[in-house]
Amino acid sequence: VKSLEAVPCGVFIVPHGRERDWMFHNNKGMLELARNCNVQRLVVVKMMPGCEFIGLAEVKDEISATVANFAPNGSGSERIPIMSLGSS
Repeated sequence: VKSLEAVPCGVFIVPHGRERDWMFHNNKGMLELARNCNVQRLVVVKMMPGCEFIGLAEVKDEISATVANFAPNGSGSERIPIMSLGSS
């Protein structure tokens, strides 16, 4: 099976209440998460305590203008995927 080329940059929104899970809380977990998301650079977004959103779409709307600042130089205008558990 031929693997797909990794995307230069992606964003992963940690589900509310899962901030302390191994995969989202330490470097080894986040490296594994980046491999699973098939990205070269992964921006992991954690919500602050007390931060309330209606849904994932609202979070994506709030962070979409900022995520381009974290893309590697030379990645051009390629769309940066914003993911979470259970998102498509």
